[in-house]
Amino acid sequence: MRQRQRWRVEDALTIKDYYLYVDSVVERSVDDEDFLLSDVAEDVIPGYADMMHREMEHRGNMSALGGGLNTSIVSGDSASGMIELASEVPMEVRKRVAEACLVHSMDMQLSAIREGLWAVLPKRFTRCLCWQDMERAVCGEAMPTVEQMKDSIVCQLQPLREQFFWRMIEEMTGAQRSALLCFACGQKRLPLVKKIRVTENAESPDHLPRAQSCSALITIPAYTLFDAFRSKLLVAIEHQTEMELA
Repeated sequence: MRQRQRWRVEDALTIKDYYLYVDSVVERSVDDEDFLLSDVAEDVIPGYADMMHREMEHRGNMSALGGGLNTSIVSGDSASGMIELASEVPMEVRKRVAEACLVHSMDMQLSAIREGLWAVLPKRFTRCLCWQDMERAVCGEAMPTVEQMKDSIVCQLQPLREQFFWRMIEEMTGAQRSALLCFACGQKRLPLVKKIRVTENAESPDHLPRAQSCSALITIPAYTLFDAFRSKLLVAIEHQTEMELA
């Protein structure tokens, strides 16, 4: 989101942005000379092969003008000549080419996001928003509060279990509340498409709570102890993306 924010306000992206917000693993690869000389680099880094070919052609032309290279190598007719040129490209040049390719690898996608956004909101207005405000506006609230959970959930449990349920909501972290939303309806952020209902089922307390995400419904066995209710619900939301766990 932060990288899209900088692109949105027309700030120039840097390789540090790419490493920080997109892919930190590739940073170590770009510092590896063997990697940059391998075919793997051409597969992993978009456009790297084409840019390196142009760099080698440029160097070949410069060498030919100085009389140091024959024209068959310069034109690319000689595969061995191109290999010779490739081995002569300095490491710092290869790294610069690789980093340029990475920085611009998502220009098309980011431009489409920016143009679409500007079609709805004026450019001057979007420049006034920080990336956190934009993230909340587009994606919703990531860490719901207790009050937001109460506004989003209709609890239809027996009084004791309803008391247990809201006590758990109060004790949960923001991440756990988000996981509970995902367990119930497939959304991790507020606002929800529809409110979540929490009702009881006829299963034994040995079972975990169940969820029907299409209906935004959680059904709870007749737990009589808070600790048992809490442990079962936490197991259920921990495995929020799995099926038939109960």
